[in-house]
Amino acid sequence: MGRTLNIKELNNVTEVLWKVLNAVLFNISMEYALENRIEGKDFRRPLFKKEIELYSMFGDDFKQRKSEEIQEILLENPYEDE
Repeated sequence: MGRTLNIKELNNVTEVLWKVLNAVLFNISMEYALENRIEGKDFRRPLFKKEIELYSMFGDDFKQRKSEEIQEILLENPYEDE
């Protein structure tokens, strides 16, 4: 019969919104980054800039959370053009 492959527990409306925004805004930001790519620069620069811009539309908490997430990524994987 039917099987559940992946269950994610979402505790509140904010977490639901965060998951939806991650799916939607990443794609918008990636499209922007690819269309505005600068030769010799890490494509993540415009990607992350656009993500922060979009998340800020949903409030300072969302902007801060995304900024912290990006900083963690950059600690593990710094920009390649530095």
